[in-house]
Amino acid sequence: MVLHIGSDVFVPLEAVVAVLDIAALPGAASAPSAASSVAGEVRSIGAGPAKSVVVTAENERRVFFLSPISASTLRRRAEQRFG
Repeated sequence: MVLHIGSDVFVPLEAVVAVLDIAALPGAASAPSAASSVAGEVRSIGAGPAKSVVVTAENERRVFFLSPISASTLRRRAEQRFG
């Protein structure tokens, strides 16, 4: 199963490690630069401001997606997929 995280981007649900509300993170204004200092790739989705960070891990590769969709909406979508 996959999770739509914004624009035309889908990630395998099994690869999702965390969905975080970007406003709740310390230093939320600098989240993109902070995420880039962590081991992994950072991808910004869409033209608008990021509302959440979707952390994925697959084959020992971490990707941090900055999504314009709220964390609560993404969690709800994931829960619906898992049933």
